[in-house]
Amino acid sequence: MTTPGVHEPRVLQPAGSVDSIAPPARTLLLIAFVLALLPIITDTARFHGDERFYTDAAIGMVESGDFWTPRYPDGSIRLLKPVITYWAAAVPFKLFGISLFSARLLFLLAGVGVIVLTHQLAKTVFRSNLAALFAALMMGSNIQLWTVATRATPDVLLCLFVLISMLGFARIWFLNDRSWIAPLMIYGGMGLAVQTKGLLGLCPLAANLLFWIVARPTASPRRRLLHWPSLLCGLTLALFWYAIMLRRHGWDNLHDFYSDQVGSRLTWSVGFILGNFWTYLFAGVRHFLPWTLLLAGALVWCRSTLQNFWKQHRTECLFLLCLFVPLVFIFGLGNIRRSRYLIASYPMLAVLIAALLSEVSRNETLVRRLGMAVKFLGWVALLLGIALLVLGAPVHGRLGLAGAMLAGVGIIPVLRRGHLQGSAPWLWLGTAALVGFVSFGSCVRPVFSPSPLVDIARQLPAITSPGSTLVTWRVSATDAARLRLMTGSQYSISALKTNMPVPAPTTSPVITTAAGRELILQASYELRPVTNRNERLRQSRFGRLALSVAEKSRTHAIPGYWIGIPPQPPGLPPQE
Repeated sequence: MTTPGVHEPRVLQPAGSVDSIAPPARTLLLIAFVLALLPIITDTARFHGDERFYTDAAIGMVESGDFWTPRYPDGSIRLLKPVITYWAAAVPFKLFGISLFSARLLFLLAGVGVIVLTHQLAKTVFRSNLAALFAALMMGSNIQLWTVATRATPDVLLCLFVLISMLGFARIWFLNDRSWIAPLMIYGGMGLAVQTKGLLGLCPLAANLLFWIVARPTASPRRRLLHWPSLLCGLTLALFWYAIMLRRHGWDNLHDFYSDQVGSRLTWSVGFILGNFWTYLFAGVRHFLPWTLLLAGALVWCRSTLQNFWKQHRTECLFLLCLFVPLVFIFGLGNIRRSRYLIASYPMLAVLIAALLSEVSRNETLVRRLGMAVKFLGWVALLLGIALLVLGAPVHGRLGLAGAMLAGVGIIPVLRRGHLQGSAPWLWLGTAALVGFVSFGSCVRPVFSPSPLVDIARQLPAITSPGSTLVTWRVSATDAARLRLMTGSQYSISALKTNMPVPAPTTSPVITTAAGRELILQASYELRPVTNRNERLRQSRFGRLALSVAEKSRTHAIPGYWIGIPPQPPGLPPQE
């Protein structure tokens, strides 16, 4: 007798007409995901500080033609992270030009790949179209995936490559796959993951070793795992860039990589470690809202059903948990607390939550309460949308658009006499979560938290010619990187450190903040203010109230910016 779920997995029962609804629903989900996040990847206000390391280096690669060695803007070598993330930004720069859209395009497409492969993983493990649809929906409505898919950072790429590897392992464990495809996915995915974020790319191997120890499958897949061509392919993918860097720059420059991966990452503070474990464990709950709330309800109203599910599918459940647990342990001991580090384990959690909820999706109590919740949330979205339309549209068009989107999604359950049936309430919840994120991220937030760099980029063509040098003084490195992207790297931006003296009034304009305003003025520059507020907001009562709330809730205030114009700007005729 074989262990359940290893060679002869028990198949979850399909739900009615879900076979016909799953493919179009999955396609619509992917289209909605892309269309919803496309405006966000062009939003300058959402530029994360870590993105500058990859966008600056990618710009340097395109301009120098050296696509092997990442460098800081000052030309020094940066070998803290492997090369794939830099390439993911540099290739679109080369094809479409340097811009914020190009920098994040492949990362958004990687997010789409995560949703597709999450769907496939659920079908591989549970053989259920309903569980696969729910898994894709839960991953597509995951706020952490939305976040990392709209940033030029390694996180979403790591998630995609780890998922490829885990899907290969699943094909061997649960489909008894004897082809070369599964081991190629295992080692190829891990190799790409190592080239994305170093040693963390080996986490699928650790997860499946833990799974083998805990689940104790009756048949060992050793022969299928030791597929030497696939293993060689994975090793080549994992090591080729390091070998090239070693030959080019020697061991000394690889010391930073070791320090970043191991040496400077551990903490011995018990309080900090306990805080880490709590943060990472709770992150798996809050990032999957509202689905984890539904699962909590299912534990109350359908406990016996879920207990039977665990008994029948214990092996599958352990497989899906065996990546989350090691990552919580590894990062729990670290000296940096970032909940996004767990994103690589989220597709497996999505499949587990989806399988549990699909098992209880016909429970009358759960369905009735879900229908009531959807009806209530529909009214909330409708009323909030109408309020934004009435009060916000006259102030700014983006607020009106946000109101229209919220009202549009809210009116669907409100107009229906009864509750939504079948898969409809689940699909509505995922859609409503996505609409809420987009409404805030691409419509509301840019209005109340605009970037002053937009006005700087608009003013620069009238101040200096493309190809000239700009000096940033007492400006953060993150804002300097944003400005490079927003201007298409048409200007050479020289970032002066804070402790450097006031730049002499040469032909180069100086961009500074309030910290350097007076000193720049004393150095004979003409100061030109930079605006970052919509005046129509301040002229309306609603706008003033909203701005007041936004200022109080903002963690970091937006600094005031000024452009220091030298006596004779370059590339322009003398002023009369």
